[in-house]
Amino acid sequence: QEKQEAIAAIIRSEMQSWEDKLKKADESELVLKKSFENMGVSMQDMMAMITQGTGFGGKGASICHFVNLCEDAHDDGLIYMIPPGTTKIKKYEDEDEEVCIKLDGDSIKPIHAILESLESSGVTIHPATEGAVLWVNGNALSMKDKVKLEHGAR
Repeated sequence: QEKQEAIAAIIRSEMQSWEDKLKKADESELVLKKSFENMGVSMQDMMAMITQGTGFGGKGASICHFVNLCEDAHDDGLIYMIPPGTTKIKKYEDEDEEVCIKLDGDSIKPIHAILESLESSGVTIHPATEGAVLWVNGNALSMKDKVKLEHGAR
């Protein structure tokens, strides 16, 4: 039943015109911007805090982050901060309270990948579970692969 509902939702989404999807994305963006404005923060301020290190503790260095891990560039618009040390990328589960990056989808494994952010070597990523589908810049990673992420990596 749950799988059928997910398939139906995907079909409904695919049947929407690009104009409708764009309109919905623009409306979501306006709501997000308004929320930041209500807190006294502009989008430019928010991005400066992340990319220039002028906020979140003011360390003076940029903070490693992912922007939007969705296929649709207009969907969600989440920013995932990568703290120093090890960060898990896992499947989203309602009851899970662990602090990590949580993604949803049929192909996401319970513990999908591991990010390591070290001052000496930068940020690396590698699959955490056999069969975890993980791509960096168009290259599929295997369990033995550990890739250093560079600015602009996809």
